Amino acid sequence: MEYVNLKINGIEVQAPKGSTILEAARIAGITIPTLCYLKEINEIIDRYSENVEKLPGLVAEKETDEEDYNGKYEPTPGIFSFEVYKYCGKNIYFRFLNGTNEDMTYLNDYHIFEGDNEIKVINSNYQYEQSIVSGSYDEDHVELVELLPAGTYRLVAGEYVAQFEIR
Repeated sequence: MEYVNLKINGIEVQAPKGSTILEAARIAGITIPTLCYLKEINEIIDRYSENVEKLPGLVAEKETDEEDYNGKYEPTPGIFSFEVYKYCGKNIYFRFLNGTNEDMTYLNDYHIFEGDNEIKVINSNYQYEQSIVSGSYDEDHVELVELLPAGTYRLVAGEYVAQFEIR
């Protein structure tokens, strides 16, 4: 086995080539505080991930990528759309995309339904009309009182409706 020599806190250390600094310090009896360190973490995750119960998640109509969370998207020309794009914790994230030639408005009074049953949301006590300029978008979120179980839902904002599925 090949070894490398190094100094940690002025102490000469000899460690196997490819060792991390933390491993070399441990060989020399030097304590370095760590919050979490486990070299084999990927192997453990792979071994046990098959048996993990997955939390409910949003079923997306299209595959999302980094740009979907960084506000870099263009509205479809001629179309005004309302879509749910993310479900994280107790939050449903949505966006309005205005590809029309007119400024559009919607009421920020949000409701979520599963069938005819309304799901409780934590909503502000005031309602106002929100404008979306032609060729732009607006994003917002609704905070839920509790996590949503798997099912098909509708998010209603004034006259606009976005359907989404949680699996």
